[in-house]
Amino acid sequence: MLTEQAHALVDQFAKALELVGVAIILGGIILATVRFLRDGSRTGDWRSAYPGYRSDIGRGILLGLELLVGADIISTITAPLTFDSVGLLAAIVGIRTFLSFSLETEIEGCWPWQRAAKDVGRSVIESDRRAGNRASALGKLRKGCPPSLSTSANRTRRTCLTLQRMSAFGGIADMTRTSAIY
Repeated sequence: MLTEQAHALVDQFAKALELVGVAIILGGIILATVRFLRDGSRTGDWRSAYPGYRSDIGRGILLGLELLVGADIISTITAPLTFDSVGLLAAIVGIRTFLSFSLETEIEGCWPWQRAAKDVGRSVIESDRRAGNRASALGKLRKGCPPSLSTSANRTRRTCLTLQRMSAFGGIADMTRTSAIY
């Protein structure tokens, strides 16, 4: 009887976590839309507000998907373990994990293993910009740009070139929004 109550409690917790995940996705879309409308109407430049909108929606979906995957894993505790149920869970978790990975890659503008180099480029530019040495920051960043070989490499190179242009003009405040255009 105690195990049945524990299973019921875990099942209710998993359902609550699923509802929170869905609420975060919906809330993220609503907040991103409000922010997009505010930024677009304030500047009148809807085209420049779109990349931020896209990134904000992606972040909301990503957080919600992570909670939904967690809820699926927790719900396996109470589900009877058959090959069908385990296979279905594996397919759901696999699809949601792939979606999370794809969204994160799209938001960041680079593969996860390239993110460290991108972060180093940001810190080099920022430190040299604070020191007033724009030419040094631009030279260091240009050395770190990868060659363009594929679509993802082209996107990474465009992001890198965008960072170069922004560092040359002295402004990198909206660096993540500019890199999300591509």
